[in-house]
Amino acid sequence: VRLVINEKGLLCEERDVSLPIAEYKEPWFMRLNLGEEVPVFIHGDTIRVQQYRELLDGLPMDAYTHGCILHPELTTDSMIPKYATAEIRRHLTNAASELMKLDHEEPTLTEPYLSKQKKLMCELWLCGPEFTLADVCLGALLHRLKFLGLSKKYWEDGSRPNLQSFFERVQKRYAFRKVLGDIHTTLLSAVLPNAFRMVKKKPPSFFGASFLMGSLGGMGYFAYWFLKKKYV
Repeated sequence: VRLVINEKGLLCEERDVSLPIAEYKEPWFMRLNLGEEVPVFIHGDTIRVQQYRELLDGLPMDAYTHGCILHPELTTDSMIPKYATAEIRRHLTNAASELMKLDHEEPTLTEPYLSKQKKLMCELWLCGPEFTLADVCLGALLHRLKFLGLSKKYWEDGSRPNLQSFFERVQKRYAFRKVLGDIHTTLLSAVLPNAFRMVKKKPPSFFGASFLMGSLGGMGYFAYWFLKKKYV
């Protein structure tokens, strides 16, 4: 949705909602949407709710995301840091029984990829020469799979060159770079704000605060070192 907004050059005010700390249960959010669904879009006096699953062609991306975190042996070159994986696993402990096994879900990707592959063989974008909502949805899906370490399994192994070419072209678009940025820093930009929000909601003890500040300092140094090495 943010990709579409930026593709169209629309003006909007954004407010991040932290899922790990259940910020969607806060009174201010409940007044917007009693169903606790994220994201929520407000246009004038109208509140519009759109679920992520609908934007990703009905594929169970939550299951893929959680599955890759719980079963890293199924991924290749995953970009999720170990410290983030440990934290996310802790949040998933109570819901682990509800997650579907990733190896049982993977076959559902085959047919969608094959149909999109045929489209990409004869057209610049999925629906023709113009970049449309269908391209936004596929681009967001491929970005998530790339981030989870599944890109080499599904297209970077050379089996779907047109799909790989499509993703490379999508990443060069201004809206994609603005919204998703460098895929290596996607999770880092989300973890730090959540950490500060957790401190604000539940102030830690002296020992906990010292440990947390040390961890945040280490994460900041890691980010500086990584970006300096990558771009300088």
